[in-house]
Amino acid sequence: MIRVGKKINIYYLIKNLILITVCFVMSLNRIKFGSLIHYQIQSKSNSDDRLLILYSSLGTKKLLPPGDALVKNMAFSKFLEFNRAIGWNFAFTISLLWILVAIVAVIIFRKINSSVIFNILVFAFFLYFPSAFDDAVGVRVYRNMIIVPTQFLFIFGLLGIFITVFFEKSFSQIKLLIWSIFLSFNLFFSYYLKEDGLWTLLLALGVIGVCIGYVLVRVVHKLIIKQFRGKFSLLNSLLMIIVMLFPLITYKVGTDNYKAQNLKNFGVAEINTRTEGEAGRFLTYLYKVKVSDRSSVVWAPRSAIKKVIEASPTLKNDKAFGDRLLSSEFGPKTSAGIAGDFMSWNLRGAWNDSKGAWNDKEAERYFSKVNAELEKAFETGTLKKDSNRIQISSSMGGDTQSEIEKLYPQTQAILRNNIMFDKYAYTAPASMDSDAKFIKFSDNTFHFDIFNNGKKSPQELKKVNNVINFYKIIAPVVVMFAIFGMLLVAVDLIFRIINFKDLILALVSLVIFGGGLGVSFAIAWFVNFLNVVGGENLSKGSYFTQFYGVEGTGLLYVGLLIAVAIFFKLVFAPLKPKHK
Repeated sequence: MIRVGKKINIYYLIKNLILITVCFVMSLNRIKFGSLIHYQIQSKSNSDDRLLILYSSLGTKKLLPPGDALVKNMAFSKFLEFNRAIGWNFAFTISLLWILVAIVAVIIFRKINSSVIFNILVFAFFLYFPSAFDDAVGVRVYRNMIIVPTQFLFIFGLLGIFITVFFEKSFSQIKLLIWSIFLSFNLFFSYYLKEDGLWTLLLALGVIGVCIGYVLVRVVHKLIIKQFRGKFSLLNSLLMIIVMLFPLITYKVGTDNYKAQNLKNFGVAEINTRTEGEAGRFLTYLYKVKVSDRSSVVWAPRSAIKKVIEASPTLKNDKAFGDRLLSSEFGPKTSAGIAGDFMSWNLRGAWNDSKGAWNDKEAERYFSKVNAELEKAFETGTLKKDSNRIQISSSMGGDTQSEIEKLYPQTQAILRNNIMFDKYAYTAPASMDSDAKFIKFSDNTFHFDIFNNGKKSPQELKKVNNVINFYKIIAPVVVMFAIFGMLLVAVDLIFRIINFKDLILALVSLVIFGGGLGVSFAIAWFVNFLNVVGGENLSKGSYFTQFYGVEGTGLLYVGLLIAVAIFFKLVFAPLKPKHK
């Protein structure tokens, strides 16, 4: 009996040793491969790349455009600040981020399918994921480059808690605590990586709520049968609930601290003052006013601005600001007015031109007064809300039902790109800038010369593109196996031979994949105005669908790979009776 136990231990030791060794060798290769990447900055984009790079140090405020200190969230800039402080070559840091993703992926997927071969494939799949190499979403030094790995880590944190609660036979406070701390960091970081991070909080609330509900149901069941021992004893259950609340508590405390820092530095307790705060609320009113010429492209037409000015005594008496706001100087223009989200930038431009440099504290006070007047106008009927338009976010324009139906080609293009990597390619575009101070600051941030890194050889370009092209080939295979996995679960369910774990994991796969579909649709909704004014072919996709649409990739692929893991588990499981 002792010898059998030792043989089993040796078997698992050898299995784990093989997995660790192969993954370690692949990680070294990934670091070497990552050094081939030529990162680039679109430094002329003052509102994007350059801005977030400068955000990584408060000491660069003099290099920022006037009043732009709080137009975007800070998570990516903090990532750059970390890289500058640690002193690593930026390519090495990005490679380590993807290695971390691959490691955590194996930890999660081993709970679903313990096959060494399968988990080596999982590690390799995440390690060389093509989002790290595409020009639009991986090579350009902007927050898009870490959206996918950050999203993977966030979802893995949720799955870690979920699997520990639902499937671990014995309760380990330490294990649940580790996953909870891991999720706490990734939830906060993911939420503040972009201005549309609300879905991450909603997903976290949903998963944690389901887990707490499951614990409470098991506790009630044990109370009924009067058996309080084991994983769901009263004490263990209470500890589980407390630990699972850590991510939400961390989010709340972190957000309060974030706002407190902005109150101290800029005089406003807001995360940003472009889509949030009183200026952001003013825009939501603009997007709601009933006018005849609003469309999915023009969220705030001049007619709506005129109505708002007439309804607000403060705006009516501020002719210089009102006239400048109507002139629509920022971004693409149409006959009805400025297109889409560019109105949020035009608002600041109007302030700068008519009142001097944007001051967050003054703007907050000014728009607070205006918003109170607009609220009164809506209450009295002076202004009417457009009830025919649906908004999925207060910071986005609303669409009619017919306009929503027209989003299908764009949604399809985004999904094709996110799943099949349709337009992914690596060309090693060059960075260009003539600002000596910014170049020096960038060198200190990335710890290599990002502006004069030299063109990559055809051989190096081919190596990177070969990886992308390989994923384009295997993506349909992954989708096929995922479908087979769902079909196997359905068949087992019909014949009532499926076990509880496989059924729950199949549902989790569908929910996560469904979340990816929802996020992709929301991105198609947002990006529509850019594609229309840019004259893009909506059914074929565009740079905008690729650049913005990447946000759905992580959800889609975790959902798919859980289904693939289920497929291989069911197909290659030993032939033995299954639990009913």
